[in-house]
Order: sequence, then structure tokens, then C-alpha cells
Amino acid sequence: LATDPARHGEIVKEALAFAQKGPQNYQSTSASETLNSNGHSSSASPQMAYFNKNDPQHRLFIGRLTLHAADISNPVHTSFEVASDWAIRVTTEFSKQAKREKELQLPVTSFMDGLDSEVDIAK
Repeated sequence: LATDPARHGEIVKEALAFAQKGPQNYQSTSASETLNSNGHSSSASPQMAYFNKNDPQHRLFIGRLTLHAADISNPVHTSFEVASDWAIRVTTEFSKQAKREKELQLPVTSFMDGLDSEVDIAK
């Protein structure tokens, strides 16, 4: 999942790899065959971009990156009430998951365990 904090480093590393490559010359294939003024087909022009919108792997990564950025941006929300509300919701969900993992005798996700007070959450 793009919202899994354990994957943060991996997602950042992948984004940096795209950025470090710089813009690439991708051939536009969304309209790869277009008709010119003479009615003959012609290839679409190359486009300089960091991502190839026609590459399914690039498209999936952009979706994951966007979802991840939205997920981790909550603490900087301009309204403290909104950020606080979501922090409480997330930590409540984490606590419930850790409790359920214990009940099912599954390995407990360590960062989700012990979020029973605001002091514990702040740690």
C-alpha cells in the first residue's frame, strides 16, 4: 500500500530516481497515429517529461506517489482541528489493529502497539 509508513523510504527512493534521470524523450502514443493536413498518418511528436504517461508502471507509480503525498501531508494541514482529528482517527485504527493482531496471535505491528494515550501517540 502507498499509505504504509514502512514503504516511505522505498517510495522516496523511486521518486528520486525519476528526478535524477531528468526529463526523458518519450514518444506520445495516446495519439501516436494522427492525420496530417494531407490525410496521411504521422507519428506523434516526442515529449520531454519525467514520466511516460503511456507506461503502466510509470502511471501506477504516479498514483502511489500522489496517494502517499496526500497521506503524509495531513500533519501540515492549515487547520489544527482537522489534522488533530485525523491523527486521532489513524492512531485509533492502529490501536484496534494491534489489539486484533494480539487476539489472533499474529505478529503485532510494533509502531501500532501502545498508542493508548496522547503521550504515547506523541512518541
